[in-house]
Amino acid sequence: MAATQLYMYLVLSSTFYACSPGTTGEDCVERCGHCAEGRSLCDKTSGHCPERKPRCMPGFSGVKCDTACTRGTYGPDCEKRCGNCVDGPSRCDPTSGHCPTGVFRCISGFSGLKCITACAPRTYGLDCEGRCEHCAGNRTACDITSGQCPEATPRCQPGYSGQKCDAECIPGKHGPDCAEICGFCAQGKTACSPISGYCPEREPRCLKGYYGPKCDLDSPSASSLLSVIVGSVAGGCAILIIIFVVVVVLVRSRRKKRATDTKPSGPKRMENHNRPVPTVFTHRVEFYGDRAHFASRPNGQNNEEYNHGASFEARDNVSYA
Repeated sequence: MAATQLYMYLVLSSTFYACSPGTTGEDCVERCGHCAEGRSLCDKTSGHCPERKPRCMPGFSGVKCDTACTRGTYGPDCEKRCGNCVDGPSRCDPTSGHCPTGVFRCISGFSGLKCITACAPRTYGLDCEGRCEHCAGNRTACDITSGQCPEATPRCQPGYSGQKCDAECIPGKHGPDCAEICGFCAQGKTACSPISGYCPEREPRCLKGYYGPKCDLDSPSASSLLSVIVGSVAGGCAILIIIFVVVVVLVRSRRKKRATDTKPSGPKRMENHNRPVPTVFTHRVEFYGDRAHFASRPNGQNNEEYNHGASFEARDNVSYA
């Protein structure tokens, strides 16, 4: 009987004292926190949300997901940092991370709902609403915070000056950084184009004594033209004289060379190497008793080397030379 009563007590306790979904704690008087998978899924005894990633809904953190994000954080489990809100990074929405809406939402250099997107090229300033379009060399790298163009020479495109190159040239100046002065336009020195420096195309375009699209070139005077003409003529004459002298020297040189080549040099001995050299003979007559021997030999040879003779009988009344 006692055992039966105990069993019935336990059944009734579990039936009447079990917490309903979304409640927890003793007597089920506490409500579950902002669990990422729903407020009805917390532990009915401890109230803890399931240990998953993320554990809590955006804007909350903690084991029970009942703690709101601290200033400057947002999102699930409060793990994200607020962007560059103009009112400070602690002012973003803890759930979405959006910066408050106002005249400007973001500080200089950033844009977007969360103010985490850097300015695109040629934009700068609050919410990236500033434009930097006149940096020299068509540069797009102006400072996204201040809008200043890079420090270079020149810094700005023709017709503009200043650190941001957003100031147009004052009348009378033109060119990059507005560093050049207008020429002598007929309508006045302040009438030239601030970009090209050209004077208006009207008649007359330039003041007397000047010409060119910028009216910055001096017109040559009559005396200057005369000087140029005289100088040109003198220079031409000098060149002609030099050419004449060179021609005369060349002609005389050629004549002198021709005269030297045709001058007689006296009789020359003609030699014929194919003609035989004559041989000179020496003759003698030798007497041997009543006989005479005639012998001859070339000069330079002895009798043994060359001995041609003829013997003949000596006779009376014969003379030999």
